[in-house]
Amino acid sequence: MCSQGDNLDLAVTKDELEVMVGEGVCAVKTLTRNHLYCEPPPQQPPPGPNGKKREGSDNLPEFTVRMGNLNFSLGKVQYDTLSLATFPLEAQIGVGVGASIVALIVLIIVLIYRRKSKQALRDYKKVQIQLENLETSVRDRCKKEFTDLMTEMMDMSSDLVGSGIPFLDYRRYAERIFFPGHRESPLRRDLDVQECRRQTVEQGLVQLSNLLNSKLFLTKFIHTLESQRTFSPRDRAYVASLLTVSLHGKLEYFTDILKTLLNDLVEQYVAKNPKLMLRRTETVVEKLLTNWMSICLYAFVRVSHHIYSRYN
Repeated sequence: MCSQGDNLDLAVTKDELEVMVGEGVCAVKTLTRNHLYCEPPPQQPPPGPNGKKREGSDNLPEFTVRMGNLNFSLGKVQYDTLSLATFPLEAQIGVGVGASIVALIVLIIVLIYRRKSKQALRDYKKVQIQLENLETSVRDRCKKEFTDLMTEMMDMSSDLVGSGIPFLDYRRYAERIFFPGHRESPLRRDLDVQECRRQTVEQGLVQLSNLLNSKLFLTKFIHTLESQRTFSPRDRAYVASLLTVSLHGKLEYFTDILKTLLNDLVEQYVAKNPKLMLRRTETVVEKLLTNWMSICLYAFVRVSHHIYSRYN
């Protein structure tokens, strides 16, 4: 609250002034030559005991300044009040309806969220129960299959004790291992060429045999075949079996070649996907390894019952 005048601070200081608004005190904040600033009460106080009451709306507190024994009444003070009457009824109704709609929307969202949460929890428990049932089913199936396998092994063992191991002679054994599914084995074929060309063909076969005895040539030859996209897995197995037959009489050289090729294969799978190594016989090297193991195990098939049972 501000009051204006002349020479206000010549005779008194702000501490010597007492400013009243009705029965309330207006705290003096600043006193200058021409202005008096004070902070009125936050609410409109009642008029003082000496205030004159009049008809109508003049029942207001007086603004009084006291300097010692002197009192100066500077007029009446009226506080500005915001009543509900100044706020239109239509606006009040609109605010109420809007608040109700917002509250309803929030309530619907909360209900939908709770429903979705409960549905998700039910689905999770349902999936968990299905997984537990599947695990139980797989476990029971594995137990049953293992029991059946043990029973079959025992039956096989009893049959072998009574009748002996039904092994084949080495030639037929090699034919079935090297060339499965072929009606006519290449091991039983003779050189079917015209007599005029026989010497040339035999000469070429000798030169090919000399090349196959070169480790560098043979490894490069196999790698070149492996890199051909049109070289099917069936063709690779057939070529590997033919190489096995040609190197059969030089098992140490065959083993050395196989070690080199396996080392290259390991490096190749480590760079890509090591879990797939030796899973399937799709390369020349893998078929060579299968043939090499078959050659080495044949002697044990005839004398070892347990190795035969596992190998079979």
